[in-house]
Amino acid sequence: MTAPDRCAILLGSQRHGENTMSMPEMRRKLQHIPHDECLAMLRDGQFGTLAVHGADGYPYAVPMNYALLDNGEELPLICMHSAQQGHKIDAIARVAKVSFTVVGQSRIVPERITDYFQSVIAFGRAWVEDDPHIRLDALHALGEKYCAGFENLVEDDIAKSGPRCSIILVRIEQMTGKEGRDLAKARRE
Repeated sequence: MTAPDRCAILLGSQRHGENTMSMPEMRRKLQHIPHDECLAMLRDGQFGTLAVHGADGYPYAVPMNYALLDNGEELPLICMHSAQQGHKIDAIARVAKVSFTVVGQSRIVPERITDYFQSVIAFGRAWVEDDPHIRLDALHALGEKYCAGFENLVEDDIAKSGPRCSIILVRIEQMTGKEGRDLAKARRE
């Protein structure tokens, strides 16, 4: 199976800018994770790390709770909530290009001097959403993911805090998954 068939997905024109992304191919092609497993890892992950272009050229990567928001396109949007002001909001306003990483599993195996890991990294463009309907959909998606069974509390919190938060959305332009050598070898056997 070729890399495009596995997980390196490049999309055409996007709502927030033309996709001109041309990432280098993964060097260890045998460790690619299939596309459907990358999406599952994104859906099931407990948190991810949002990396933005920080101040003075320094990268800024921050762990974030997130949910996926289906938008009728091939890949869902990544949605996160944030304060209305701060370093990441300023960084996204300056440069929309971001990456978002989720580690699906990581288990150190000292006797084999290895790590049984699986991770996915999504590259795309982020923005702060201002459409009230999309903001509400994103807040509900976050509530469903992290607070299932507590819908009344989620609704109360959305009513109270929803207007005071920012909703960050990321449109995925490219996504790549990778797993440790031993996991990749077991997949091939």
